[in-house]
Amino acid sequence: MTEPRRIAMVVGQLGVGGTERQVFALSTYLARTGFAVCVVSTSPSVHPYAERIREQGIPVHVLGRRRQRAGELGRHLGAHRSELVHSFGDPALGWVVLANARLGLPHVHSVRGEAHGPVRRALRWLGLRQADLVTVNAHCLGRALGHGAVTFTPNGVDPSRFDPSPPPRDGRYKLLYVGRRHPDKDLPTLVSAVRHLARGRVTPRLELALVGRGLGAVAHALARLGHLDVQEVGEDPDVERWFAWCDVLIHCSRREGMPNVVLEAMAAARPVVATRAGGTAEAVVDRVTGRLVEVADPGALSRALAELAADPLLRERLGAEGRARACSCYSLDRAGAALERCYRELVPTRDSSAAESCRRRSKSST
Repeated sequence: MTEPRRIAMVVGQLGVGGTERQVFALSTYLARTGFAVCVVSTSPSVHPYAERIREQGIPVHVLGRRRQRAGELGRHLGAHRSELVHSFGDPALGWVVLANARLGLPHVHSVRGEAHGPVRRALRWLGLRQADLVTVNAHCLGRALGHGAVTFTPNGVDPSRFDPSPPPRDGRYKLLYVGRRHPDKDLPTLVSAVRHLARGRVTPRLELALVGRGLGAVAHALARLGHLDVQEVGEDPDVERWFAWCDVLIHCSRREGMPNVVLEAMAAARPVVATRAGGTAEAVVDRVTGRLVEVADPGALSRALAELAADPLLRERLGAEGRARACSCYSLDRAGAALERCYRELVPTRDSSAAESCRRRSKSST
């Protein structure tokens, strides 16, 4: 078997999030470089990214009823004549393991973050034992896994999608938060930091855009501050326009893998003010591409935001350095090439193991 050219990418859903944007970017890259790619979502709930992927000429299949998903996934992999299956995230891992038990396809799994709770950690551990190759997008995830065959493949962003021009200096200081409501995102720290910043009366008028699902409580908590304008955007697949709008991205998580939104802000030449959570501390270089503060420290977060509010030239310098780092370390071409190497290396390894197993069985029978 030579290098696999027919790849199935399986993801838990195709909603609006970092993993979904990575599947969109990587599937587009692979299709452009000659692979026959299909994308499968194991959840029928929300899939706005399905249409964006289909617009690239890539077939997308959304699985139906829960009890029949493993069989449906197996039939789809067979119909696509997939030579390799690549799962993203824990939900997809489980369904691929079940479907692949009969097919025996080479299986790459990408770990996107920490597994929370003993049940989920146990299920992940069992699933990873069935994968042929495990990739992580942050070195901290690889250290935490303790899994034998772990390969680092960076997230990839396409800098051409982002406008690096500085926003107009119009007397406003525009902050952007992109994420969803989840305990790991530590939204109380976001609220406290922005409150402190607004009450400190920074010289420009302060604006905050909240892009993501379930952020109404944040908007409500900040709605009556006199020096602050808040807009709750909701989910928006066209997140690029919000990077062009803002001066700074805020990212205040307690736990992270490698947040796609941080890399996208850097590609858009926007400085990032973030907590030292997971892969964020690998991507952002403090005082070079943005500011890093300790987790759950709203005072430090507010002070870092105030520092950038007072110095537009500093913001531009940090943003330019961030874009340079995104282009050199986290470009889509670099991420796609790393993935291609994984695919090429995996299949010969499996073939060699299978051949050796056959030789041992033949020798024992004689």
